[in-house]
Formats: sequence, structure tokens, C-alpha cells
Amino acid sequence: MFDYNLLKILRVLLETRNTKQAAERLNLSQSAVSHALSRLRETFDDALFVRERYGLVPTERCYELERRLPELVEQIDGLLALEAAFDPSKYQGKVSISLTNALTNAIGVDLFSTLREKAPNARFEIMDWRSQVESALLSRKIHVALDYGPEGYSKQIKQELMPKNHFMFCVRQGHPLTQLDVVTIHDLAKYPMVLIRTPDWQTRHETAEQTMLKAGHVPDILLKSDSPEVNFNAIRHSDAFFPVASVMTTLPDDIVAIHPNVTSSTGLPKQ
Repeated sequence: MFDYNLLKILRVLLETRNTKQAAERLNLSQSAVSHALSRLRETFDDALFVRERYGLVPTERCYELERRLPELVEQIDGLLALEAAFDPSKYQGKVSISLTNALTNAIGVDLFSTLREKAPNARFEIMDWRSQVESALLSRKIHVALDYGPEGYSKQIKQELMPKNHFMFCVRQGHPLTQLDVVTIHDLAKYPMVLIRTPDWQTRHETAEQTMLKAGHVPDILLKSDSPEVNFNAIRHSDAFFPVASVMTTLPDDIVAIHPNVTSSTGLPKQ
């Protein structure tokens, strides 16, 4: 994907014929301008400037770009202005959103209701998170991806930090843990656990399982499943607990959520 900010740097280079002066005008480092020039050369497959004694001399290809640059920049600025004035209530296209399994179960229904209210004429596609989400965002196969982060994604992907949440754990009604005033990780270690499987999760984040190990307890994993519904059914018929994100505000009627009233060093990991 082409970075249109490079055109602004090219325009200043054409005016100054000097990377140092261009850097001062743009409030950038000289190395940043030189790097941008390298990217421009690669993009247009041309040297663009030849360094001589008194500065940079444009090539024929660069002169051609100079003649067309004002019109091109004006058109791009116009497109960006249209984007800034985007009205979701009038949008009639498709919006594709990728969520992890846990977030789909936690906020999927409310998310669709809110989007439907804001963009009543749009069509929506909510899909499971996949490991290729970065390439899908860059190629615009999906428009938005929600996950626990932040991630080391490309700078071409805009990232917004949402409110932090913590892990709570779900148990069946009448579970022994519901009788305790304060629940620690040592209390949890007495019982088996069920977990959600999410692509790449364990390679990217600290999990409840890893937190147990750090506290000196070997977790007893009763079940790992892609489906929250399967996990809820498992804890209905056992003493296992199921860690979930606190954004999951709607739970089955026969399931109890307990928030550990402990420090982060002995509790479940925060995200």
C-alpha cells in the first residue's frame, strides 16, 4: 500500500533540492527524509534525484512527476476530506469485522446492534479471528479486527486502545469457591479449569494457565475448546472454573462469575 505522505516529502525535495533543508521544513530528521527518498525511488523505479556539488538535480522522470504533483496532491486531499466527512448512516457497503472467539461471545450481539443502529443501510460480516489478520487488514479483506493487545502490527494499520479489562472466572451455582469471601490463585489451583482456544493466543499473551505455573501450581486442564458454550456446559457438570474476560457481561442463568479480590501477582492476568 502506497504511503501518500511520501508525495508531500517529494514536493518539498523538489522545492529545496536538499535533504537537510527538506527535513527542517518538514520537522523530520535528515535520515527520515533520506529513507523516504529511497522508498520513492523504489516505488517509481527511478533515481529521481542525482546528487551534484550544489544539491540534488531531478531526473527527467522526477520533472514529469513535478508537473503532475500539484494536481495529484489536490485530488488526494479532496479524497481525505471526503473520508473525514464520512456519514455511517448513509453508508451502503459491507463492513467486515474479525473477533476472537471470546470477544464474539462477549460483545458480538451488542456490537452488531450498535453498528446496525449507526449504519442501518450497511451489510455486516463478523468472522472468527485468524492468524493472517494483519495481511487481511492491509488488503482490506477485513476492515476492523478486535483482539487483546496491543500487537506489533505494521504502521500502516491504525490501532486504537480500548478500555482495559481483567479476567474473572465462571463456576456453576453452588461451587465451593462461591462460599469464599476472597479467592486467591491458590484456591483456584485446587480445581480443574476449562479454557478457550484462540489462534496464536499463547504465543502473544500471558494466559491464565501460564499465570498458574508462575505461582507454582501445575494447572489441571479439564478441557480446551473453541466454543464458550461447550465450556459453560463443562463447568455445569463439574467443579472446574472457566476464565473469561470481564467484558463478557451476559452469562447463562445457572453460571456464576467471581472476580478475584487479589493483587495482580496472585490473580489472573490483566489485559
